[in-house]
Amino acid sequence: MRLSLNPELRQSLESVVEDLAKNEIASRITEKDSTIWGPEAQPEASVRLGWVDSFKDAVNLIPEIIKLRDSLRSKGVDRIVLCGMGGSSLAPEVITKNSGVELVVLDSTAPDQVAAAINHLERTAVVVSSKSGSTVETDSQKRAFEQAFEAAGISPSERMVIVTDPGSPLDPASTQRRLPGL
Repeated sequence: MRLSLNPELRQSLESVVEDLAKNEIASRITEKDSTIWGPEAQPEASVRLGWVDSFKDAVNLIPEIIKLRDSLRSKGVDRIVLCGMGGSSLAPEVITKNSGVELVVLDSTAPDQVAAAINHLERTAVVVSSKSGSTVETDSQKRAFEQAFEAAGISPSERMVIVTDPGSPLDPASTQRRLPGL
């Protein structure tokens, strides 16, 4: 791919890139330097840089995720529903669509959309994703699936996985929902 910029924009961008390099912004982000955003934003920035190491954490989770996948497959589960709102569901939706992986994304609390996602429960597992763990909409989706699984005679703890930040309101439920064998 070749990108062409008009000379004025190119000159403006070169100046910005030079400034970023001079101030070692990429290295400072890698070091989780919260001072980059200035004194007013520093307290918030200091708790928002966990994503910098997320690739390391993700690599370490691969064996556990494969074990979970195999455990679910052995029980006939071949359908995954992701419950989440905004960033918790949009990135997985884009990634799975671009990689050809099937995923049902429930990014709504509209009754007809929730009802449409709650089907084929005998072959369904649900991933509840909320960074903050306090998103009311995601909690509502979670509760709807819990009730549906229970009504179908399926233990929600055997079919639901919770992904959230440590210490969030959903964190205790995520450790209680540890699927058997994991």
